[in-house]
Amino acid sequence: MALIDKYTCKNCSFEFEYKDLIFYFDDDLEKITIEQVTKSSLEKAGKSSLSGRIDEAYCRECDDTVRVYIITDRDNYTSLTNDKIREKIDAASEDELYRIYFWQDDRSRDNNEDICPKCGKVLTWISDDSLCPKCGNELKLDEIIVKD
Repeated sequence: MALIDKYTCKNCSFEFEYKDLIFYFDDDLEKITIEQVTKSSLEKAGKSSLSGRIDEAYCRECDDTVRVYIITDRDNYTSLTNDKIREKIDAASEDELYRIYFWQDDRSRDNNEDICPKCGKVLTWISDDSLCPKCGNELKLDEIIVKD
């Protein structure tokens, strides 16, 4: 079972959906799958040699969201270098705007700037407990959708 939380800003009507997404690759590291966190998707991600989670950020300048692929030391990445991981995600991602973050204790943390890949301005992270990325006011939970 997966949940989607729908939020709206109390001030400017900015809306977003928090979906709790993960990604994982097939055995050949060619095809990326993005799914909401469920028992089944976690099992599939656990069997993949490259997996992680996905967050979203917002660019005020572009007025657009940016998907952020996050690889941590708890995720699967076998012996791949950060450059090889970046290459695989670049080749497989269908997202127009995205960033790749490496949050690993024992690996390089280079190139994790919070900047928009389109315009170079600073991004604002969007999460279920953040303030509105457009105006900074409070977000309210409008609806929780349960998906089987």
